[in-house]
Amino acid sequence: MGNFCGRPLETLPLSTNPGEEVIRTVTSIRDSFILIKSLGSGSFGNVFLVKDKRTGLERAAKELTKSNINERIAPEVYNELMVMKGLDHPGVLRLYEILETSTRVYIITEYLSGGQLFERLSRSPKVSEKLAAKYIFDLILALSLCHKNGLIHRDIKPENLLFENDAPDAHLKMIDFCLSRLGIINEGSDQKAQVGSVNYMAPERFSGECTEKSDIWSVGVILHVVLLGKVPFQGKTDAETIRRIIERPLVTTGKSWDTTSEEARSLIESMLNKNPSYRPSAQEILMHPWFYLYTKNTINENALHVESLTNLTKFHAKSKLEKSLFTFISSNISSKKDECKLGELFVKFDRNGDGTLSSAEINDGYDFIGTPPPPPVQDLLKKIGNTGMTIHYKDFLLHIQNWNKKVQFQELENSFKTYDKGGDGKLSLDELRAAIPGIEGSEWNSLLNEADLNGDGMITLDELKDYILTKMK
Repeated sequence: MGNFCGRPLETLPLSTNPGEEVIRTVTSIRDSFILIKSLGSGSFGNVFLVKDKRTGLERAAKELTKSNINERIAPEVYNELMVMKGLDHPGVLRLYEILETSTRVYIITEYLSGGQLFERLSRSPKVSEKLAAKYIFDLILALSLCHKNGLIHRDIKPENLLFENDAPDAHLKMIDFCLSRLGIINEGSDQKAQVGSVNYMAPERFSGECTEKSDIWSVGVILHVVLLGKVPFQGKTDAETIRRIIERPLVTTGKSWDTTSEEARSLIESMLNKNPSYRPSAQEILMHPWFYLYTKNTINENALHVESLTNLTKFHAKSKLEKSLFTFISSNISSKKDECKLGELFVKFDRNGDGTLSSAEINDGYDFIGTPPPPPVQDLLKKIGNTGMTIHYKDFLLHIQNWNKKVQFQELENSFKTYDKGGDGKLSLDELRAAIPGIEGSEWNSLLNEADLNGDGMITLDELKDYILTKMK
């Protein structure tokens, strides 16, 4: 793709302060950082926990593959990232620098270890309007600053709201600002991020419009989930959810609403106005009566209605399980494609052409393409160590596949445990199919049909465990 910004580096504003380097060209990220572990992967690539060799401080490194980036929009995103780097606010993820190799771009940010908003709320002994207002107030403060500087997030959802650490007073921060604009272009590469994302998208997004008011809608949905325990326009499929977002009025009746304050109800209704022109700005929201009560410490401190708390716990458990299932099933659907890519890498790394790889060849190969070895390869390198052993392609492939399967099984088990505590024991097959692109026509579609023993369109947790965690081993 050439340079990340699509034009020569010397023509770009490479710093926000005189003498400060913002983007650096390196051979490999390992020139400057020690790779500690993988933090996961998403639509934009892998995320690693790394240690800065210069300072010894831990950072997060988001890896973007250049060939996957929408080249047309990249320069604009770069400029937005530069604006973001100049922002200093406790609610905005701190961006330190950008590294560029021949094939990759790494966005180096602070490392957030405190987990997601809904995860913390589901563990909280008491959830009240006061606690909800604390988190949403901080979120709106950060959003107001970003909007004043011309930045639109475009993808506010639970996965992009993380706490800086586990402390009770930890700041809630927004991550992945601007990156949704990069528009990953490889087929299927952005599917994981789309699981559940449509629930947080404003009506105008489906006609191609996106403004600051679209962010306001997304935060309104977040607030609705926190106070009511469910998204406001959930359908059985994404298509039905979109129709409801565009057409269906907001429902503000029911047991959970009965114990929600008029001020909170008023704010949610204004933020979820179908017409973006009538939605309040972030600055206007800060002056809303609900936040006035919060800043005066007179807001309702009573626990939310038990139905809201139950719904919130179920919502978090169900979302976590669906995402784990999606990761597991979709990775099996695409395993043949991944196998071809691994084969191409093996040939490139095998410098002497003897059909085997040494640890040196593996390390040098990943350095050449400018990216750290993925976790299963790191695990393999530890096993090889300095023994002088080499590994054949079949063993190389088998180790990676077994490692990935082991990790996916563990993630599924953890999700099952969460769902056992917070779920209702059943999942809709229609919802699962809608959440997993590529499943139609695959063996997994037949598997889910077989697992539905009584043919009611629902699959129980025990049935799912039996079919996936036993028969697929």
